[in-house]
Amino acid sequence: MAVKTLYPHPPCPGCGQDETKAARTFYAPNGKIVRYRKCKLCGKNFYSLQSCEEVIDPAEHKVVLGNWRTNGSQIKIVKTGTNQPVDL
Repeated sequence: MAVKTLYPHPPCPGCGQDETKAARTFYAPNGKIVRYRKCKLCGKNFYSLQSCEEVIDPAEHKVVLGNWRTNGSQIKIVKTGTNQPVDL
């Protein structure tokens, strides 16, 4: 069985905490994924939109992994041929 990956999600619009759980998942006709979430702290229910994954074109961008001993979970995406970070 594959390991479950926890992706970042929006904070609760009621209390601002990020301890929420996806209770249901819906797939829109346009390919978007909508999650019905519940805040574990205040109990507020809300919807969030998850965007689809996209392939990073290596001709345009390069993924730079952090040093796993110091900050292995951090990565940055830079313009190919430079060291300038970009925000996709």
